[in-house]
Amino acid sequence: MNQFLEDLIKNIVANRLLPKIQVERQISPIFEIFIESLINCLAQDINIKKVKEGKYRFIASEFPLQTENEEYGNLRSSNIDFLLFNETEKSLLFVELKTDSSSFDLNQYTHYLAVIEGIQNNNSAAGMYTFLKSLQNDKYRYYKEYIVDANIQAALWSEIESADVLYIASQSIKDRQWGHIKRAAINTIPFIHFCDLPEQIEHDYAEKWELIRENLLPLDEN
Repeated sequence: MNQFLEDLIKNIVANRLLPKIQVERQISPIFEIFIESLINCLAQDINIKKVKEGKYRFIASEFPLQTENEEYGNLRSSNIDFLLFNETEKSLLFVELKTDSSSFDLNQYTHYLAVIEGIQNNNSAAGMYTFLKSLQNDKYRYYKEYIVDANIQAALWSEIESADVLYIASQSIKDRQWGHIKRAAINTIPFIHFCDLPEQIEHDYAEKWELIRENLLPLDEN
């Protein structure tokens, strides 16, 4: 089984060299399994200091954010890769996964900051939950009831007064030739690179994670 897993991850990572292949989509389900343990481990790391201290709970992947930006085309197209709740600080953490250094989206990042500012100004994240409830698609209703509501009580959204953003991304993202505006934005982002991900975590599949992490390292050069 370990050999199969190693071959699978190597194949996904090797696909970064191919056109039209979105490695982020291929590895996101794998990260979802481990993201809660990874963030909790990073929150305890006194050397990295990129994640606020506290105990984190995974809420959901692809959490929809309301946006009026016409570039997105509709109100449901701006989604957070992974959303976590800091039970200790009563805050949210938006985690964005980027496996390609060229895929940084300034509009997306700016929108995250606007949502975070709204939470802080209102001393509440209830608006995020209200928007989710307003989505009438059957899949979103299932998503709310069986995923989001299963991981965080509805009443807690109004108690959340702050949020942060974290990017898990290639080391190469900082080395690219960006325009002035994008460069300024990137300089403000807290990044965790693939080499920064903890080797050992508390998880039922901790041994599998060590193997996965080792084979993700080439993404830092992507």
